[in-house]
Amino acid sequence: MKPQHKKIYLIGPLLDQMDSIQIESADLVIFIDAAISYRDRVHFTCKSISLGDGDGIPWDKGDFKKNDKESYKGSYKETLDILAPTEKDESDFKLALNHIETQFPSLPSIEMTAIGLWGGRLDHQISIFGEFISFLNLQKNKCEQEIIVTFHNHNLEKVAYLTNRSQEDYSHHGLFSLFCLEKQKFNMTGQVKYPLNDQFLSPLSSHGLSNEAHGEFKIESDQPYLILFP
Repeated sequence: MKPQHKKIYLIGPLLDQMDSIQIESADLVIFIDAAISYRDRVHFTCKSISLGDGDGIPWDKGDFKKNDKESYKGSYKETLDILAPTEKDESDFKLALNHIETQFPSLPSIEMTAIGLWGGRLDHQISIFGEFISFLNLQKNKCEQEIIVTFHNHNLEKVAYLTNRSQEDYSHHGLFSLFCLEKQKFNMTGQVKYPLNDQFLSPLSSHGLSNEAHGEFKIESDQPYLILFP
């Protein structure tokens, strides 16, 4: 019998402490575009793949300053497992989601960890959220696939959750904010300052802003939503 749960790591280029990353018990690691430069500095034993158009190297950061742009860009493109055209209608991040959909089309549950995809350009960040929300909606409607995504910033601190699970338990001490991208009903119970009892939140409204958690709490909703830890 095939396992009914998969763990996937999505590695982006916005990282400072790659030497400290230990990936255990994962089923797949995807290096997105310029993150291929970290492949030899991440410790993992599972299957991995790299993809992108080779046009996302942050030349003003880190080790990239030491390399000749044109010569490095050529070798960088050659190392990608899947090389996409630069002129296209979707981002390299969307290509990664397409690959996941192809590889794991009907599993009941997927747990994703997104590292190095936080804190870049605001338009890129919004696009990542939008693509994730669309992907979560698609997978749940198509095959009832439940997914939770944990975001980490460049210092590997946990900064957000994104999920389409109908109910999920969380543990947190401090501020958090709850957002959705379409009007939907929420129940939130447990150790939170402002619980929700069959209340509707509008898209990106301030209703779920600056709540406080003091331990365990549960959120129930039929549509994907985002939790941010400021």
